[in-house]
Amino acid sequence: MTAAPSIEATPAPRDGVLERWNRFWFAPTTPDNLGFCRVLFFGLLLVYFFPVRYDGWATIPRSFFDPVWPFEKLHIPIVPDPYLGLLAAIWKASLFLACVGFCTRISTAIAFVLGAYLIGVPYNFGKTDHMTAIVVFTLGFFALSHSGDAWSADALIRRRFRDLAPAAPSGEYRWPVRAVWLTMALVFFAAGMAKLRLGGLDWVFSQHMEISLVQRFYDPNPPDIRLGLWIAHHPWAARTMAAGSLLGELLFPLALFSLRARRVLPPLLLAMQLGIGLLMNVWFWPFMFCYLFWVPWDRILGRRRLQSL
Repeated sequence: MTAAPSIEATPAPRDGVLERWNRFWFAPTTPDNLGFCRVLFFGLLLVYFFPVRYDGWATIPRSFFDPVWPFEKLHIPIVPDPYLGLLAAIWKASLFLACVGFCTRISTAIAFVLGAYLIGVPYNFGKTDHMTAIVVFTLGFFALSHSGDAWSADALIRRRFRDLAPAAPSGEYRWPVRAVWLTMALVFFAAGMAKLRLGGLDWVFSQHMEISLVQRFYDPNPPDIRLGLWIAHHPWAARTMAAGSLLGELLFPLALFSLRARRVLPPLLLAMQLGIGLLMNVWFWPFMFCYLFWVPWDRILGRRRLQSL
């Protein structure tokens, strides 16, 4: 009896770079994760910006007007105060409608256009910060997405009154979340590279961090806790803090490619920004809202959909 010839398993061909790239952006997924991110993101923005007023900027003397490039290149004017107040009211209404998911494509588009304008108005008069540019980008991603296909009033109406089936998995529900990931990675990496390019290793090993921590206690609104002063009086602690923040910023792009890095780096950078808030009384709330996109809400919620309730 002759033995049957052995059949060697042919190894599956590895995916090419293009296939992995397409899968990262457009692998089909359910609309639940994007929809729940929409609820949280627009809800948090509404809570944060609801007390903010924009009327008054138009009355500032023109000698203080130094337009940022979108306002300069597109010749966007600062409208009179009554119109600023009206635009702010419409914007906050659009944030609410986007949060609940009613006329989602329209409300998210309005939220993006008016948000980009109103958030940009103070920048024309010298006000700058590190926390709102990413909000404008994220509003733009939502305006281009199908984020209202789950966890929304639109989805509930389609399900209950039009008898339509829930939306099928699609790559349209993955790319907006990935776009927020990429934007955050670029922001942090650019911040880390700027520190290295302008300050070099002196940013870590000089007294920069000690001075920054002490300086905050001379502001009109100093931190509520004095831990920052303790760190400033212990150079090893201040420089460890500086090195950790720099390293986290430079390594953050690894979270785009590695699941292990994704579980570690976003929570660490969130902890870093919370630490800045506690030690320096500098809070990056709108920026920190974007960390919610790193949470796999569809797995946590068991892929429940609002349409099925």
